[in-house]
Amino acid sequence: PGIQVDGGSIRNYSVGGTGWALYSNADRTIFKNVHIENISTAIRLDTSSTNCLATSNTMTGCTVTTPSNAGTGNTTTGNFVV
Repeated sequence: PGIQVDGGSIRNYSVGGTGWALYSNADRTIFKNVHIENISTAIRLDTSSTNCLATSNTMTGCTVTTPSNAGTGNTTTGNFVV
């Protein structure tokens, strides 16, 4: 039923010079209460992701602060940039 991530942090992690934070290309994945710091790519819900929840996450010093949402039935609102 997808991945569930509640809490924790991701900092200063880089792949291919663009960075990585939270990514879903599946159904019913939950990302919440995660602190994302100094990463270029924040939250990505891709085309095959449906009914996923990405909310209450905090981004600090990230280049991309708007979640990417190409799937359907997903929620990406309620994330914070500080």
